[in-house]
Amino acid sequence: MATDSSGNVYVADTDNLRIQKFTQAPPVPATLSLPDLDAASDSGNSTDNLTNDDTPTFTGNADEGSTVKIYVDGEEKGSGPATEGNYSVTTSALAEGSHSVTAAASNGSGESDQSPPLTINIDKTAPTVLSVGPLENTSKVARSTNITATFSEEKIDTNTLTSTTVKLEKVGAAKKGTVTYTPVQAAAPTWALVNDPRDGTKQVLKVTLDPNSNLAAGAAYRATVTTEVKDEAGNALAQAKVWNFKAGSK
Repeated sequence: MATDSSGNVYVADTDNLRIQKFTQAPPVPATLSLPDLDAASDSGNSTDNLTNDDTPTFTGNADEGSTVKIYVDGEEKGSGPATEGNYSVTTSALAEGSHSVTAAASNGSGESDQSPPLTINIDKTAPTVLSVGPLENTSKVARSTNITATFSEEKIDTNTLTSTTVKLEKVGAAKKGTVTYTPVQAAAPTWALVNDPRDGTKQVLKVTLDPNSNLAAGAAYRATVTTEVKDEAGNALAQAKVWNFKAGSK
């Protein structure tokens, strides 16, 4: 009887002049490490595990030849082979909200314990503008007034709040009745968390645009928040917000 380096046992059958091979079953795969939300699935900031992808892909390392199962909140949601020691598994559709994700590897000998959990959050809801200042179509607005917009959620990607996505223009009239819009110079937008007007126990983000000088007396203005504004999950503003107002004479 002989044993090779893989633990396979060989027994000589001298009566029939043959050698029989008894293959040793592989060990149950080791417990996997924390699964990783693939960067292509992690929309917005690619390292925060907040995404608008409801069929995300998870990656990691596993024993060659094993099958990796992805469990979401304790339920299997996808599986795939480990190739060259790596796996990439895309799940079936997941609901919005927070989820606990684990991975386990299996082979002919059994299934490993589940990995430590990874918490991800799925957010597919586009933000909206709840309120603005000055109010739409108001007149006699104080000339020192700043422009504000309050969003429907807290996690707005502040990198998308710029002088091109939050802007103010002076409305004028050219020859033949053509309306003109002249950009108003302003400092870069600033932002702060404020109480949600719909629920005082929550907070939402409010952006402020401060013109470099007072509004022109009696002038008409147009303010805009564009759909280039996104939340941290990568969802764009559902609809651009455009509103008009008129400055007072003092």
